[in-house]
Amino acid sequence: MKDRKNLLVSLLVIIIGCCCYALIGGFSLLHWRLFGELPFGTLLAAVAIASLACLIYLLKIRNNYFTVIVTVCLVMAILWLPISVYLAGNFQLIFSGDNGHYWSVYTKATVIVNLVTLLLILAIKLFHLIRCYFQLNR
Repeated sequence: MKDRKNLLVSLLVIIIGCCCYALIGGFSLLHWRLFGELPFGTLLAAVAIASLACLIYLLKIRNNYFTVIVTVCLVMAILWLPISVYLAGNFQLIFSGDNGHYWSVYTKATVIVNLVTLLLILAIKLFHLIRCYFQLNR
């Protein structure tokens, strides 16, 4: 079971890395049009955000507060693409009026909440690892 979890974590990290590399690199494939004129780059962003939320879910700490935070991360990530399409009114994500601002705020909030949660979980796990190491070496 632990090997399977480690494999999933590794796979999610690779997916996130590849998506971010493509998005930051600004490759021409980001402009490819998929069904409903949805840009491939938008799909990559949705996959990266969803993979980040799934990674948080796999690494979560058993705590009531973290369960709520992880649930919020998952819901925000899952709803990112539908909310984006709703705010734009089209699959191309061409915004008009204040909707572009709302989308930008929601996108930044989704990414920041997910990244901060991941960093917090990793910091807590590292703290526990260091504490266990020093307790064993007494």
